[in-house]
Amino acid sequence: MSKKNTLFCFFIPALLGVSVSSGQSVTVTLNLPAQRDTVIANGAAFLAARDKTIVDDTGAPDPFIGKVVESIVEEATVENAPIAKVVINEVELLQNLANKMPARGTAIMGEDRFLLLSQKRLKVGDSTIISFDGKDYEVWLTGLSSTTFTIRRNELTYTRAVLLSR
Repeated sequence: MSKKNTLFCFFIPALLGVSVSSGQSVTVTLNLPAQRDTVIANGAAFLAARDKTIVDDTGAPDPFIGKVVESIVEEATVENAPIAKVVINEVELLQNLANKMPARGTAIMGEDRFLLLSQKRLKVGDSTIISFDGKDYEVWLTGLSSTTFTIRRNELTYTRAVLLSR
């Protein structure tokens, strides 16, 4: 047998799934165009069914389509625009007041500790007025260490770090 015949007898039938032993002739009938036509027809039927629109005559709402509602939008002008006023609670107010205090350091003179503000010095027990949101609030200095201070307004206290300046 030549190499060409060996390839034809062993490898080509193996690719087709047919076993061939030497000396036997095998007839394989492949009806490939008919099988191809069947597959193409099934695929075309599938695609045709996929493109059809399903009509629901029961009147039930479609869960995949939201209800279309026309929105009514009123044009806002400066005259009729509501002014939103931000309401904060007492704890947030005290935190904001403490953050508005320009504390830049502490000092010790004799036995007294002082909180150094921009133009004043406060010792424990002193009060100061802080303006916030257009109003004036009185807060009391109730505690002081080298790195923190505590202020009080009504019954609430808040401790904040001193921003040390050089």
